[in-house]
Amino acid sequence: LVRKNAIYYDVMCFAWQFGNVNKVELEEFLSDDVVQMVQDKLLTLPLELQTALRVSAYTQNEMTSTELLPPLLASQHIVVSPAELEQLLQRASQEGLILPCGNPLASQRR
Repeated sequence: LVRKNAIYYDVMCFAWQFGNVNKVELEEFLSDDVVQMVQDKLLTLPLELQTALRVSAYTQNEMTSTELLPPLLASQHIVVSPAELEQLLQRASQEGLILPCGNPLASQRR
């Protein structure tokens, strides 16, 4: 909803406010389709991060690292430095698309 400017956080009032829509129109922005919601979220990410996530989906969790991904991304004609990749992966973690390796939930998923 925030990405579509349907709602925003008003820092003056310390509350969420409706953007350019009223409550009735808000239903048009909501979807019961979780897959579509995730796809929409992925499309807002930089191409490099989209490709990194796609490539990572085909590797084991333990193998996905800043050492392994650059050569795999290079095979997709995307060149990123380890520092750039670390920033991209950090953004994916902030978006809730991946879990950090040290996260106890990551080991429970196996």
